[in-house]
Amino acid sequence: MITIATNVVDFIKGLQSYQTLQVGDLTPAQIDQMPPVALMDQDSKKIPGLLALVDDLKVYIKDHSASTTRTRVGVTDFKRCLKDEIAPGVALKIRLARSGNAGDEIARLTADVDQLNNCINQKLAEYE
Repeated sequence: MITIATNVVDFIKGLQSYQTLQVGDLTPAQIDQMPPVALMDQDSKKIPGLLALVDDLKVYIKDHSASTTRTRVGVTDFKRCLKDEIAPGVALKIRLARSGNAGDEIARLTADVDQLNNCINQKLAEYE
């Protein structure tokens, strides 16, 4: 997308009208008050190429927007899965581990489950 936008800018800068009709330090308001200037013959012939570049840019913007939407939906689904499915299961395992006798293996497993629960809570906080 950046390449196409750069190509559009370079294309415009290459137009004879752009090179010969400098606007200098005019403000946007001053430019708005100026009468329109017709394109030079050579520039008029280049307009289809410029329009093609703009069309390519539109396609990339649309694709990027769709990708952003898919990512947002995926993050929302992942967040829901963490909150509704994984976190309750881990919490249940912690309660079950704490209800038994406090042997070395149970203590180690409890620490592992606590660490896993902390990681899940941290990830959940990142996605909220």
